[in-house]
Amino acid sequence: MTRSSDPAVTEPAGAAGSGAPGGGGRAARLDTAAALLRAAARRDLPLALARAAADPRLPARAAAAAGSADSALRAVLEAVLAGRGGERPLGSPGTRTAVTGAFADLLAADALVRTAARGGHLLPGAAGPWTAAADHLVPRLLQRATAGLLAALGADWLHQEHRHGVFHRHLHDLETAVRPGPPPIPPRAAGEPPDALFAPGGPLPPPAPHRPGAAPAPDPLAGALRVAARRAAGPHGRALRDRFALLAAAFGGLGDGSGDGNPVRAGALGERYALLASAASCAGVWAAATARDGTGFLARPAWLLTVLDRTATRLGLDGPRATAPDPDGARLLLAEAVARVRGGLPLGLGAAPPAGSPRPAAAS
Repeated sequence: MTRSSDPAVTEPAGAAGSGAPGGGGRAARLDTAAALLRAAARRDLPLALARAAADPRLPARAAAAAGSADSALRAVLEAVLAGRGGERPLGSPGTRTAVTGAFADLLAADALVRTAARGGHLLPGAAGPWTAAADHLVPRLLQRATAGLLAALGADWLHQEHRHGVFHRHLHDLETAVRPGPPPIPPRAAGEPPDALFAPGGPLPPPAPHRPGAAPAPDPLAGALRVAARRAAGPHGRALRDRFALLAAAFGGLGDGSGDGNPVRAGALGERYALLASAASCAGVWAAATARDGTGFLARPAWLLTVLDRTATRLGLDGPRATAPDPDGARLLLAEAVARVRGGLPLGLGAAPPAGSPRPAAAS
């Protein structure tokens, strides 16, 4: 099976001369390097990983997995929208559930990758566990979400590999990208992370020198939930605050992360930490977008409510929810994904429409 290129791959603005992975230089910005690695993996995940810079601060495996999952989701949506026959239509409940779930998981994965990459500059002492959490969780999360897209390809998907070759290739590559080993749980800080940790494209200081074996600094990521709760207002404010409180309590339940010396329990706690770190990163991205301009896709609550509910389900949390999820959330997520595919835009956080852009029409 030949590896075809993805015509929608574009390099992020300002990438030229960045010394990104594969360019022979040292990346001046870890977030730029992660974005370029993600774009390269949309074409070829194994090759992107092979060319990645061996910088332990860069969440290379996670960034590459996000790019691969982006192409897989795009391939399925393009097939469904083309309506060539065999795929389940966009109006099918199974297709809608699979697509919106995969899109939400991709946004959650991208948020954690962004936090880890920008944290290498802004909070280098705390960012090591975020990189470990991203490289552990993101390939697993996106492999499962991508496998779930088989529901949209119909009963004959196994016999249609020649039509869905791009999707099958990326699904296989994501399976091989998964690696064992849960991330460590750092000590938690009482403070809150800076908004700049979650803001795309903002100025960054040079990354601090990496110190192998250094103990991680206290982790302020749970504080992103407190910041987001203060900014939750309007008709969805109560629903958001309920979920932020639920996840903040789960952060507190991690304890010191030692698992009382039991390696199995310590591993389970590491898995929970990675899920919570991703959810807190999403809250930070939403809060930063809300504070910045209050408009655009990332400032709307639909994607965030979906991500937080999926995280709570994976964590087995059954806390009180005084307000039901936004009934239009799934519809808006689906419309956003369809609009991006039709517009040739990537499906991660970095391709969110600019502030003031029209709301995407409902997918039919």
